[in-house]
Amino acid sequence: MRVPVNARSRERRGVPIPRRESLIYGISWYPMLILESRFSPAAPGPSPSRFPADSGLSVVPAACTGLIGVESLTGNNGMDVIDIKIRDRRITARFREASLDLRRPSYCLVEVDGDREFAKVKSPPYAWEEALPPEAEAFILAPAQPADFDVVRSNRVIEREAFRFCLEKVRERQLPMTLAAVERSFDGRKMRFFFTADNRIDFRELVKDLASAYRTRIEMRQIGVRDRSKKVGGYGICGQELCCSRFLQKFEPITIRMAKEQNLALNPTKISGLCGRLMCCLSYEVDDYVEARRSVPGYGARVETPHGTGVLEQYNYVKNTIVVRLEENRLVECRVGEATLVADREGSELKRS
Repeated sequence: MRVPVNARSRERRGVPIPRRESLIYGISWYPMLILESRFSPAAPGPSPSRFPADSGLSVVPAACTGLIGVESLTGNNGMDVIDIKIRDRRITARFREASLDLRRPSYCLVEVDGDREFAKVKSPPYAWEEALPPEAEAFILAPAQPADFDVVRSNRVIEREAFRFCLEKVRERQLPMTLAAVERSFDGRKMRFFFTADNRIDFRELVKDLASAYRTRIEMRQIGVRDRSKKVGGYGICGQELCCSRFLQKFEPITIRMAKEQNLALNPTKISGLCGRLMCCLSYEVDDYVEARRSVPGYGARVETPHGTGVLEQYNYVKNTIVVRLEENRLVECRVGEATLVADREGSELKRS
């Protein structure tokens, strides 16, 4: 039986799981409704009651997007997989039958979430040894052919035109939203428009404009500011390309405590990224700083150094040295191993062994 990957967590929170959703394995990151336009005259079933029958619009639950399945709870030894990158997303894909001879830096066609996409090979095929199958429902179809590159270039041109067209319609209808990116599937059956907004947006009329112009399925996806920076890209204050658009696959929680642990100046302009949130790189070395801090007395502690006894004022993590203010109000620097703790910050004397 296939179950939602987050069904157990929803049960703990007391959120009921609808029967229909129990057949859908995977929940979208942002709970929202996606409007899709279907122009096929043979589309079965009546239109939803909230939209007119001739509008060509239907509602798709957010759980239908970003499908992530759990097929088996047993081992998957012998399964051949390969790491690929689709635009800004790196995933592990499977082979439907026999493994294909794909090597870096080649390209391939992959089926993911029911759509055909163009992907870049990031690793040679290897055996999957974990208990659960790969997270994404992605399957390798075939190696890329020279004609496929022409299709990709054509899609990129259409995406740029669609971005400008959608931007004009957003301004024309005065919608409080910021368009981030446009993605067209390789086969042209779907176009995704990513945007940021403070609240929910009624974009039904906008979807009609886009569907009539491009005659394909339209999806509007609301994302956060960090995801927007990941898709748009850019350069940080370090001069390097943004970590989120270059190699990060998921966002970890970043707190101001991480900056304090590393003795960084709490200046929002220096510890915030282009998205306006705390920089992701604050979490890269914080564990090393915390581990190094455990072997050093706290600030204000009295320590004995080869230069005399004083109060610890600074600690240099990189040089592994401390700065001590002696009784004659003189600052000296020595290595951590050369100092001995005499009294803690509260002033209580420590017993000498």
